[in-house]
Amino acid sequence: MILTDAQLRSELRRCEFCEEKPCKTACPCDCSPADFIMAARGGKPSDYKRSAGMILASNPLGGVCGAVCPDYHCQRACSRELFDTPINIPAVQATIIKKARDMGLKPEFDHPEPNGKRVGIIGGGPAGIAAAVTLVQMGYAADIYEPEADGGMCHLIPDERLDKDILLTDLEYLAETFSIRIIRQKIDHPDQLKDRSYDAIVIACGLDQPIRLNIPGDEYAHYGMDILRHPDNYDFAGKRVALVGGAIAADQALTIAQKGAAFVEMITLENYAEMPLTEPEKQGLVKAGVQFSHRMRIKEIIVSEGKVAGISQKPVFLSAGETFHPSRIKDEESCTELLRSFDLVVIAIGNRPSIPNAEDNYYRCGDLANGPTTVVEAAASGKNIALRIDHDLRQADPSIMAKTMSSPGALKENAPSTDTLSIEKATKSYQSIRGFKRLPVPLTTDFFGRKIISPFLLSAAPPSDGYEQMKKAYDAGWAGGVMKTAFDDLPIHIPGEYMFVFDPLTYA
Repeated sequence: MILTDAQLRSELRRCEFCEEKPCKTACPCDCSPADFIMAARGGKPSDYKRSAGMILASNPLGGVCGAVCPDYHCQRACSRELFDTPINIPAVQATIIKKARDMGLKPEFDHPEPNGKRVGIIGGGPAGIAAAVTLVQMGYAADIYEPEADGGMCHLIPDERLDKDILLTDLEYLAETFSIRIIRQKIDHPDQLKDRSYDAIVIACGLDQPIRLNIPGDEYAHYGMDILRHPDNYDFAGKRVALVGGAIAADQALTIAQKGAAFVEMITLENYAEMPLTEPEKQGLVKAGVQFSHRMRIKEIIVSEGKVAGISQKPVFLSAGETFHPSRIKDEESCTELLRSFDLVVIAIGNRPSIPNAEDNYYRCGDLANGPTTVVEAAASGKNIALRIDHDLRQADPSIMAKTMSSPGALKENAPSTDTLSIEKATKSYQSIRGFKRLPVPLTTDFFGRKIISPFLLSAAPPSDGYEQMKKAYDAGWAGGVMKTAFDDLPIHIPGEYMFVFDPLTYA
């Protein structure tokens, strides 16, 4: 969702800039909405450039995450939820990134001297990209092996949730800014990279092998995500389609409904509230005409003359007081199975990695290591694995120059030292992308019609008491000073009632 200028100004003004910054704590990539919101409040191009840079220095896929991040990270942590409604932080983030790019404003990064170490990364999704960017800014050379389009599973998110222009501009910016080599080669096992002189190898290929349901007629079901990759290759017009699964099944259901299917239904073990989707995602399915059969299990795919003819499903239940998990679901034994007519059955109950579980001398990150996660959590995992590699290689080879060491902010605050790695959670990273040029916004300002070099003035005090003192102040570079009185040797005092407000953050 991209906000209008009026909506953006309204949301920016609502931020209380909390001292604890709960929104930052809740972000897996440790991006600080409080800070990038304050940076954008001025509304000038330089403000948007700085704000966008703060986002991308924490999350290389900041534009994508602004579009698809769920509301249970930073937005749910917003303090305003306690007394009205939380700030729509993902929409604010997406809008700031878009405005900066529409203005041609690209955050800039300094690049370190190479340290001579090379890292191979299998997989060009959010985790692999974040790992590569973080490593490059530490002085490492990084090669990403990705046989398909960069961005991984992000390309399979329907356009209604992620405008592909946002993804492409994120990827183009990363390609232009950081020296990451993309190699279009499919790697089936990390051992294929052993003879390429890498100092470390990262497996970040995600979960790409579908888990089968193993029920009668299972071989006639449609597995995998080819519907999302190549929707135009399928003819759904007039067909009745049943889908089994969660988030991936939901994306396919939306795509199939939009391609003209006569009837689309999701069959889920979960009830509506338990579905692993945000409320906007659920409402998008409802709006597209997708139907739901909750607390149902598919028992068989019925086949007639070599084609899918229908399914057999049975009601299930979750015992009172238990939280949902597929293993806790039980069949309603007293109920008979229900036969229903369908032309196509799509099963997307989960995936496994196609790359085998390799030896411990490889590094793993992203969904492959942590299970299905959000884009921002995958990026956080990639940044953390970069920290792990940096730490391990420096321990093994002290000749790596000190300038490649992790920045102080790389570790959790109060960690003993940068030589002691402390990662509390794989999907929460405190590491910032090094080298971001935090250029200040121009300080020239207008003071009652007079241009002055900065808004910083000497307060009314002895340093501004009289002509000679103010002359010294100007010679020292001050833009001006506040004088209580222009009359020497007279006891004149300016009362407090003359204080007034420029805006909620500026007093005079």
